[in-house]
Order: sequence, then structure tokens, then C-alpha cells
Amino acid sequence: GVKDGKYQIYSRTFKLLSEEAFDYVYMNDNGLYVVQKAGKWAILSAALEPVTDYIYTDVAVNSRGKVFTGNYAMVKDEKGYFLVNKEGTELYQARFAEAKGYEGGLCAVANENGMWGFANSKAEMIVDYQYGDAQSFSCNLGAVEYGGKWGYINRYNAMIIEPEYVQAYPFIEGAAIAETDMGNY
Repeated sequence: GVKDGKYQIYSRTFKLLSEEAFDYVYMNDNGLYVVQKAGKWAILSAALEPVTDYIYTDVAVNSRGKVFTGNYAMVKDEKGYFLVNKEGTELYQARFAEAKGYEGGLCAVANENGMWGFANSKAEMIVDYQYGDAQSFSCNLGAVEYGGKWGYINRYNAMIIEPEYVQAYPFIEGAAIAETDMGNY
């Protein structure tokens, strides 16, 4: 719940669970909370115990409004974005200049030149940096901006839905929303 611009955590019967107030809170399907205070982010357990200190400068949110997808979350420190598990352990030393929320087994990541590609949970580039923008994978497709238009690729970088949209959003349960030049969805 939010009161006077501060977030507190309540049960589904509206019982206050945390006396502590936060600048922002993300609840996740795995029971973890990702909370912000004074511009830094931390991970809390389902019991509201610290999993990490307030050490992250940003967190990436997926198409479902979650930071965590299962056991993984894309977070940022002073060096860039990287993946952590639900214990807050870094999965690799590599850092990305920009990232979208981890989803569908791959994450949309950008290099210092602003070009987007896709990396797996080991920071291995599955699709090299070549797109103007991208959304993380969902339903085995990733939305990509190519030549100023949006389309969808598969994990092998094959264009499955040609780039013809002004904007394209991730798939959810087999369907996605895309906007045409005429403003239709």
C-alpha cells in the first residue's frame, strides 16, 4: 500500500506486515520483495528479512511488472546490469550498459553504443548487439526494433514477425499487442 508517497507491505487481508516504509516496492511470484530506499535497492525475503543490503542502483522490470522471473533478477550496480539469483548471488562478473527484465530464459541487453541483443543466464550473447531496442523474450519470441520498426525474432535470431509496427510489446499467454502506423493496436 502507498500512503503519503511511501510504500508499506500488507497482507492480502490488509494487515500491516512492515512498519518500515519504502520509496518503492516490487512483489514477486517467488515470495521475494525488491525494495527501494534513498535511491538504492535491496532484496527482502518473504519474511521481510534482508537477503541483500541496499546495494543496487537500479532493477529491471519484466513485462509482468516483476523484478524476479523465477529465481533470477536483473539488477544494476555502479558498473552496470547483471543477473542475481534469489539469494542475491551474482551469477557472473560481466556487466551490461542497459537491460530489460529477465524473462523467457533470455534478457534484452544493450552495449555502450545503445545497440540491443539477448543474453542468457550465464551472460553469453545468444543474439549479438544489432537492434535499436528490444524487449525480453516471452512465449519464445523477443520484440526487436530494426530499421525504425518493430517485429519479433526467435532464439536463433530469425525474424518470425516482420518489423512493421511502430511499437511491439511482449507476448503474454500466446498474444501480444503491437501498434500500426495508423495508431491501431
